[in-house]
Amino acid sequence: MVEPIYMPVLPAKRDAWNAYAQLDLRVRRRIAPLWTLVPRIGTERTRGERAAPDPDSDRTALGTWLAPRMDQLIEAMDGVTGWVDAAHVEGSVNGAARSLWRLMTRSGLRLVTGPGSSSGMTGTATVIPYLFCMMGGAAV
Repeated sequence: MVEPIYMPVLPAKRDAWNAYAQLDLRVRRRIAPLWTLVPRIGTERTRGERAAPDPDSDRTALGTWLAPRMDQLIEAMDGVTGWVDAAHVEGSVNGAARSLWRLMTRSGLRLVTGPGSSSGMTGTATVIPYLFCMMGGAAV
């Protein structure tokens, strides 16, 4: 396997994933994008700063909004490795759980976490791969 030589930071928006999907597969295999989930409501956080308290308290609406976006991102990635920064849904991990599960079990994408990540997101990024393995790799 050839290691990626470039890691762009891209917003998980239609224009970005459509442009990425149009790249030749040989090029996509040399790129490992870090997709940043945009907030459903409110503004994006400044890179490198802690996320403000999440104004999105409607978990059902978040799940409904996020699912098709994650499915489109999975399709655009077409099994190629990459990462997802889900900082904008950290305050509503329960609302985003189904989409994050699909993202991590149906694609080569992995959640990134760091010192500023919530314990809920860190737990999600750790537990989902474990559960997936324990289930024999069965995507839900």
